[in-house]
Amino acid sequence: MPISHATARGIFCVTVVLAGLATANTITVAAAQTGHTEHSHQRVSEDTSLTLRSAVEQALAHYPEYLMLAAYDQQAGDLRAYGAGLLSGAPSVAMRYQSDAATGSNGLREYEVGLNLPLWNPGQRAAARNLGGAATDQAAARQAMMIWQVAGEVRTALWDIAVAQNALNASRDGLAVAERVADSVTRRYEAGDIPRSDTLLAAAAVLEQQSDVVDKEALLVDAERGYYVLTGVPMRPAFELETLADIETLPPDHPGMALAEAEIAQAQAQLSLQRKSVRGNPSLQIGPRRERSVTGGPNDDSIGVTLQIPFGGSRSTRAQTSTTALALAQAEADRLRRLREYELALHEAHHSLDAYSNMAELAAERAKLDETHAAMARTAFNQGELPLVEYLRFEQAAVASRTEASRLALLVKRTVAEVNQAAGILP
Repeated sequence: MPISHATARGIFCVTVVLAGLATANTITVAAAQTGHTEHSHQRVSEDTSLTLRSAVEQALAHYPEYLMLAAYDQQAGDLRAYGAGLLSGAPSVAMRYQSDAATGSNGLREYEVGLNLPLWNPGQRAAARNLGGAATDQAAARQAMMIWQVAGEVRTALWDIAVAQNALNASRDGLAVAERVADSVTRRYEAGDIPRSDTLLAAAAVLEQQSDVVDKEALLVDAERGYYVLTGVPMRPAFELETLADIETLPPDHPGMALAEAEIAQAQAQLSLQRKSVRGNPSLQIGPRRERSVTGGPNDDSIGVTLQIPFGGSRSTRAQTSTTALALAQAEADRLRRLREYELALHEAHHSLDAYSNMAELAAERAKLDETHAAMARTAFNQGELPLVEYLRFEQAAVASRTEASRLALLVKRTVAEVNQAAGILP
């Protein structure tokens, strides 16, 4: 059975009322839940005196792994001190006493004291010095790598706030438009130009946009909380466009690759030292000796020198150095893996920048067109030539286009920072 025009309008009005009530109930429940779970939040404000570099320094001092840098420096210093030593190990004292009191007591007595000095194997001391130098280089590379990693986290945290703030501004813009439309609809309803259902529809649009504002405010709170946890301070630098680095391929001084090279160098130095140490070290023992003869004559005093030289087969050497050789192979494989990973990240960042730049230009043109359509629809609605549903569609399309244009323009700036980060550029 066909539905009459009056019946259809009645169904439409009931639907609008139910939608408005459901939306209002949703907002009320959400507000009540927020009241029960609300807690204090440290807002992050802009400080024009701060720079991206200073924000990275604050985050670095607050970084958990920052405590490891001192340990790496200490390790490198200990290895350098070891390679600079005159001996390959700590000297020791050996004492020996011999007597025949337990077997016959003929009066035999012997006393011997020796100072044992561990010596270096040929090339071992140079290998130890090389290991100390490699450890120093690795400690510096780890620090540069950590600064680069922290810079990436700070960049991400800052642009997360920028994106969240932009989304909130766009949502508030949409709310302002919805409220403006609702005011216009109310005035026209009071003048008798439009039915009551249009006011309900406009009120439902306002409630929906208010709900979106609450959601975007929550996202901004989360983004600011992430930055505060990272840096430990409630201030941030301004959102500024970084200068795009003119780098298409991975530079040789990339922090990640520099650390990979330093790890290989240290593994090589470790293996070289182990190969020269695995057989043991020669030792020189010097000390006095006193003997008391069984004939009762005077004691015999002498000085003894003992040189001990270890030796062993190559099979034993390979077996004891195989684990270190495996670590070297792992470091070399890790370097290749990082090279692929960083090159891909740089390529993807450049590709994203090109795509977002083109999309931002198109979105800006689309926003202008939709704004023109919305202005024309506003005039037509005010003159009674366009129903509210169609007018709202044009206004919402204009808001969505402006939101998308501003989002893409912001993504271009963010992706510039991502290109610089992928290229290993520090603030």
